Amino acid sequence: MTFDAKSLPPPPATPGARAAHDTDTPAKLVEFMMQHWAPPVLPPVEPYAHAAHTRARRGKLSAQFPGEVLVIGSGNLKVRANDEFYPFRACSDFVYLTGHQEPDSVLVMVPESGGHRAILFVDPRPGKTEPSFFTDRIKGELWEGPKLGVAAAAERYAIADTRDLTTLRAFIDDVLRPADQLRVLRGHAPDLEGWIARDGEAQRARDADLATALSELRLIKDDGEIAELRNAIDLTKLGFEDVIRELRTAHNERQIENTFYARARLDGNHTGYQIIVGAGEHACTLHWRKN
Repeated sequence: MTFDAKSLPPPPATPGARAAHDTDTPAKLVEFMMQHWAPPVLPPVEPYAHAAHTRARRGKLSAQFPGEVLVIGSGNLKVRANDEFYPFRACSDFVYLTGHQEPDSVLVMVPESGGHRAILFVDPRPGKTEPSFFTDRIKGELWEGPKLGVAAAAERYAIADTRDLTTLRAFIDDVLRPADQLRVLRGHAPDLEGWIARDGEAQRARDADLATALSELRLIKDDGEIAELRNAIDLTKLGFEDVIRELRTAHNERQIENTFYARARLDGNHTGYQIIVGAGEHACTLHWRKN
């Protein structure tokens, strides 16, 4: 099987970077905005606690698909309204293999002697060195804060071959397009999948096998996952203890709901499931969510 790169559309642009109603940015404004910024102070990179586990997981996946190129995306932002997006949740399989949780990132596993080489593509961190830091209201640093960037991501997640996401197209043209054996994890990053995934029933079955393999690997929890589960249980216990205290003075169900959610956010998390609080005549409704 060969792959004709010319038959494919170009990769998608940054979602929402420019809307139809936007006007051109005046040159004088760009000139003004690019000047007199203090040098950035880069925080120390905190190593990802489970980097050894993600490396081992990639090794197990590699053993199942020798000689094949594997592509797993973190997922894309999803529009809530206009240029407002839902809070991003990365693809669980992508996080399982990398630990990284920024949108539009891509893990490519390229076959080499003895297994695969993991290549992680992430958004760069240009800082305020180019106009996009204030003209791109979706990813610009002025709007959203700095990204981790290539060098810091490589150090944090212990993936030595981490690259600028803007180089993905050239990489695909050189490495992925000619590849006879390619599998793409579908259903999480529509922009990426629409760009590089191949059509045909046989290819979709091959891609489905990749998804199945990842699901089966995740059935057996390693020490890193068990540690995270225990931490989640401990934090959930704190949330229920907060609720018990609040029950003494609470006046409605929303107050209890907010108490549990506040515990999750104070610890830097979200709830794993939608909170269900039912009291009085609602107490026996198993999924009362009309608070």
